[in-house]
Amino acid sequence: MELNLASLTALVRTAQDDQIRALDQWPGKQTSSAEHFFVMHARSETLLRNAPSTAVISSRLPKILDSHRQWFDAIRTVGVKVNKSQDVLLTGVSTAAHACCMRLAELFSIDCVSIEQLSFEGFKKIVKKTELQRELSTGRVFCVTQQKMKTDQTLAQLADTVFALSISKNGNAEAALRRRLDSCGPPAKTFVLNDNSMTRSSVGQRLLESGAVDWLLIDKADEAKPTTSSVGQYRKRSLSDLDQSEYLVHWTRARSGPWPDQRDDQYWDDLIFATGGHNHSDVFSLCRILASQRIIASANLTRDSTPVVCFSDVPLGKLRDKTVFRKHLHRWDFLPYGIAIKRSVLRKQFDCRRVIYGDENTWKSLSDSDRPFFQLKETTNKKIDWQEESEWRVVGDVNLRKIELSDAIVFAGDENDLEKLSQLSLFDLIVI
Repeated sequence: MELNLASLTALVRTAQDDQIRALDQWPGKQTSSAEHFFVMHARSETLLRNAPSTAVISSRLPKILDSHRQWFDAIRTVGVKVNKSQDVLLTGVSTAAHACCMRLAELFSIDCVSIEQLSFEGFKKIVKKTELQRELSTGRVFCVTQQKMKTDQTLAQLADTVFALSISKNGNAEAALRRRLDSCGPPAKTFVLNDNSMTRSSVGQRLLESGAVDWLLIDKADEAKPTTSSVGQYRKRSLSDLDQSEYLVHWTRARSGPWPDQRDDQYWDDLIFATGGHNHSDVFSLCRILASQRIIASANLTRDSTPVVCFSDVPLGKLRDKTVFRKHLHRWDFLPYGIAIKRSVLRKQFDCRRVIYGDENTWKSLSDSDRPFFQLKETTNKKIDWQEESEWRVVGDVNLRKIELSDAIVFAGDENDLEKLSQLSLFDLIVI
């Protein structure tokens, strides 16, 4: 079946809902490509005909999002501007800013239209499997096309105003903006965030020369900062004080998503508003553990679905020598931040057990109660020997309130972190 307005209309009619529209032109002020067709709810069509639209274009950021504070300051500013101007917020499914834009719309009570780009064959599958009216009534719009085009390009073509936050050189976002600036008329405004850490000055300059507008965020007034106090009262230990063989260590990592006990919407709120939980570095992961006095169990990186807390019997003094980046997991191991707890305490109070290293046959032979402790002894390409981690596990959370102060020690990799840690830790501190 050929893709045209007649064939698309006939397909939509099978949903038997007169509120579903098939269009061969975008209902907003901008002109869509001839090869693009749109399926949307009547409410979305009315909205787009009567209100200007604003979109956010961005290249993808690294996984640790909280290190890009300016990006979130900018998108929060977009939320305020769109709310005040009563624009429609356009976002594209699978684009870099999509999840954050959806939450932004909820937080600022903004009308939001979310575009999902599909081939005609892909849309036919959607019609068969999905209740179209329910899907479209939430503001979803299907852009149906046989021509391959990145969703960023579609957004850049359709929006009346575009805010560009982070633009990689020669990436999809830059191509989308350049095409917009070359083809859209003067009323289409394009703002490029002035931040060399996210958009190279050469890339930004090319876009400005093509007609984009330089967007410089106004710095907030210096926020009141607490006066620097003397270092908290804590006992600083040295490695020579410890019998390192007595301890199992739990090291913390920077986290590239919500905390284990955090919902996605709470995660985005922290990032958008820079609230207390937005920092997900390895140091602040440790701070969060100390503040809650609990190490939260997770099953994200284990074979079994039972949440566990992981420890290692690698001596504290050797962690720095073993620090390594696991490229396939996008994470660091053996980092010098965490908490060391006496093995005897973990075994007695939390039934801490050694990990069972093995292969697929080992896994199949284990009982349900043993499977939370299973770990493949090496990766399939045999490049990583997981046995080097000398791992132990506890099923469920580890409540630090149950541990005597003399039975644990908090460790850090930098002397400068001791003050912030001392304000949260009841345990002694050590720099390794």
